[in-house]
Amino acid sequence: MLARLLAALLGCSAAVFPAHADTIPAAPDAAAADTTITRLFRIFHDGTPIGEARYVFVADGPTLTVTSETVASRRVLGLTVFRFIHRVRETWRGGRLIQLEAVTDDNGQLTRVTGHATAAGLEVDGPAGRSVAPPDAVPTTYWHPATMHGVPMIDTRAGVVGPTHAAPLAREASGQAAHVAAQGYKISGPVLFYAWYDADGVWRRTAAATEHGWIEGVGLDGGDRDRIRRLLKIQERVVPPALR
Repeated sequence: MLARLLAALLGCSAAVFPAHADTIPAAPDAAAADTTITRLFRIFHDGTPIGEARYVFVADGPTLTVTSETVASRRVLGLTVFRFIHRVRETWRGGRLIQLEAVTDDNGQLTRVTGHATAAGLEVDGPAGRSVAPPDAVPTTYWHPATMHGVPMIDTRAGVVGPTHAAPLAREASGQAAHVAAQGYKISGPVLFYAWYDADGVWRRTAAATEHGWIEGVGLDGGDRDRIRRLLKIQERVVPPALR
């Protein structure tokens, strides 16, 4: 269904979360501009806007907290026929994901995925059961540059952990993601999607073709180089030098 695709596509959550749903504490505020940054993505269904996603990056010493939020809905003849809310919080330290929390409200059906670091990797609990993700795994929130290198991924909706394969798209298929030149990749794993990253490794766009049509999320910061410079500085805390 469209809700499942949105969760797989953006792995993020709602700016307004229903009172009856499990919530995740908001990321701590940061006083300095160089330690916090917000990115916005617009979500489209066959070219029609249906919602937005918000990513907040907060750095505190060696720790990076990324809180992502998405809300999407469709209306037909004035009636809301579908509403999807998803919220994820990642805690990174020393280049490793040490904690993961995700809550989904799919038309009132609530699911939760959690993960915490162990000696073997990140122990993940979710609707799919319990599994252990290897230390280099990243969640399906797609901001991490390692995503385009085919590292193992954690599906933030079901809790499924699995290997991935990232195949570069032909140059003509990479396109202009959010009005910025970007290389596209087809990424196959726990979920199948397409993602575009610019020359600095910054995530610009995600898309997928489904039975419901073409779903995509496009970054709204475009050519704001100051914002991207600050984002890259924050991401340095967790991204290995070889991937920067």
